[in-house]
Amino acid sequence: MLDITKVLNRSWHILWKYRILWVFGFFLAMSAGGGGGPNAQWNMGRRDIDRMPWDTGGGPGMFGLNSHDTMNMWIIVGIVLLVVILIWAVISTFLKYISETATIQAVNDYEDTGIKAGFKQLWKTGWSKTSWHLFLINLLLSLPMLVMVLLLGLLGLWVYFAVEGGSEGFMIFSIVTAVGLALLFILFFILLGIALGVIGRFALRICVLEGTGVIDSIKQAYAMIRRHLKQVFFMWLVMIGIGIAWAIASLILIIPLLLVVMVTLIPGILAGGIPGLIATGFAALFQMPPPWYWFVGAAVALPLFFLVAFSPMLLVSGWQQIFNSSVWTETYRELKALETIKPEAARPLDKPKPSPRKVVKAVSAKPVTRSKTTPK
Repeated sequence: MLDITKVLNRSWHILWKYRILWVFGFFLAMSAGGGGGPNAQWNMGRRDIDRMPWDTGGGPGMFGLNSHDTMNMWIIVGIVLLVVILIWAVISTFLKYISETATIQAVNDYEDTGIKAGFKQLWKTGWSKTSWHLFLINLLLSLPMLVMVLLLGLLGLWVYFAVEGGSEGFMIFSIVTAVGLALLFILFFILLGIALGVIGRFALRICVLEGTGVIDSIKQAYAMIRRHLKQVFFMWLVMIGIGIAWAIASLILIIPLLLVVMVTLIPGILAGGIPGLIATGFAALFQMPPPWYWFVGAAVALPLFFLVAFSPMLLVSGWQQIFNSSVWTETYRELKALETIKPEAARPLDKPKPSPRKVVKAVSAKPVTRSKTTPK
């Protein structure tokens, strides 16, 4: 039986004793929230839609530029933003899977040997082909979510065409049916996503610790979960409860963390301001008008500013990442140990010695052989 208390205690011990893992937890926290920048909502009236910033009617547009130049400036700024987002996504993805590989291997080695590896050794462990395999495992397990998006898109098209060209009865039928199917799809894929998420946690550890390939890791993870379904389900429930407790603790810690962030604002301004000014200077060399090259500089400066200024929050979030990773690594180790423990083979019993009575009976029952010689 899986000892959940032991798993949690060992994971907590590793979190506070193996502090070099905090660096990799910081990297995991950077990529945990996924991509995407701030969302902008445009509230425009009809006149604003009919007349966009670059539509000047032949007169001067934004910042004194004509419509053609304004359009070119928007294109350049959009390209710069896209490049910054892509660079950030690539860096965070690399750091995520390098850190995941290093953390899994570090926890396993520490439990086997009690030796704490240094940053250089852990980075070398993470910078390997295994990290690429982890990326492919997560990619394959994410494909059902893409299927869900496509199905919901098809339902949306069905409703659109029903509203545009169908009768009122068909339109109502289509809307009601599409909403019902959408709710069923969402519920099904939520449950499927939970199951695939648990399979993925074990597949990553099998890939790192056993050196198996992408498909074999997923197959072995599924087989292990089937063999220990009850234990894995209970551990998943425990981690859900820990996640809720962590969310409550984060609300309590937010005020102290904001006070610390006030201290890290100055390093954040320096970390983002210097590269931002350099990017602004390069943009000015391309003869951009004054407001536009500041946009380019801000696109470069803001990610670095937020990374450094809010590093205390990322550090605390990294603790959670390391603890969660350690819990599932310890769970895998415990389940594997349960499978390798074999019951002690029963020793063959010695054959019981026959009792004296049985010996006497056996001797007496033996026929007496007579001599063939005739008496004289």
